[in-house]
Amino acid sequence: MMVHCTASCRTGAIAAVLAASPAAAWAQGAAGDTPELPSPRTSETGGYEDPGTLVPVTKLRDAKLTPYAKPGLPQPSNDPHDLEGTYVNTFFVISPFTDVEGKAAPYTPEAQNIVWHRLNMSHIGTPVAEPGVLCRPPGLTRDMNEGTPFQIVQGRDKLVFLTEEGHSVRIVWMNAKHPKNVAPTYMGHSVGHWEGDTLVVDTVGFNDLTWIDYAGSPHSEKLHIVERIRKVDLGGPYKDLQAMITIEDQEYYTRPWTYLRTYRWRPDELVSEYNCEENMRPETLEGIVIEDPRVAGKQR
Repeated sequence: MMVHCTASCRTGAIAAVLAASPAAAWAQGAAGDTPELPSPRTSETGGYEDPGTLVPVTKLRDAKLTPYAKPGLPQPSNDPHDLEGTYVNTFFVISPFTDVEGKAAPYTPEAQNIVWHRLNMSHIGTPVAEPGVLCRPPGLTRDMNEGTPFQIVQGRDKLVFLTEEGHSVRIVWMNAKHPKNVAPTYMGHSVGHWEGDTLVVDTVGFNDLTWIDYAGSPHSEKLHIVERIRKVDLGGPYKDLQAMITIEDQEYYTRPWTYLRTYRWRPDELVSEYNCEENMRPETLEGIVIEDPRVAGKQR
């Protein structure tokens, strides 16, 4: 079994790494500067490190790709339309997400101010509380970036994503349409359909209380996310799940941008109990700043 980091230990690790990494220097640089990223390479586990899953050069020294499950366990279904099972993200990213080419997200000036503010707060040792630390749902992009397992339960008219982190639940309604005047929620409203062997998931109806990534990249209620999910063979003992995730939000990004995530098939993992409230003690939140997202863009 994998060892899973609690909200409190994750917050400390995030603050330490961001404070020591080029991301902190980038946060204080001129608009348009981007973190230096290593080029893609084949990993020791036989998988592939996508540009979209890489963090800046300075990162946790012991950071490794999530390994494959041991050989001999049940294989995933050969049916490309059957995604049911348990998966784990190959690489838990704590720096600002980059696109499939390793380039920084196309922030508007206001969005870049917000990211600068949040990274600088980490750099000086008073990190801003990310939503999960406050026991709020993490949001779709953060949910799909966690290092804890998630399970897909598949039915005839829907897929359900069950994530250990925050015990979040997301329903993808198949061959359906978004209702009119969707009420804003943390996870949004998702509909899906198949294009060949690729599951296309369209999600709208977000509130603005979550972050795109752990570094603090913002989004508005206009956020629109499209995921293109499919099974891929990367040379390991089991097929992986891969998702091309496109972000569109005209309030904070100058154009749509896409990043890539890969998930290991892990039938040996269970979605375990996660008690966020146990971490909500004074010592856990010591030094952490509770932020009003509506004024973050004015702070720098």
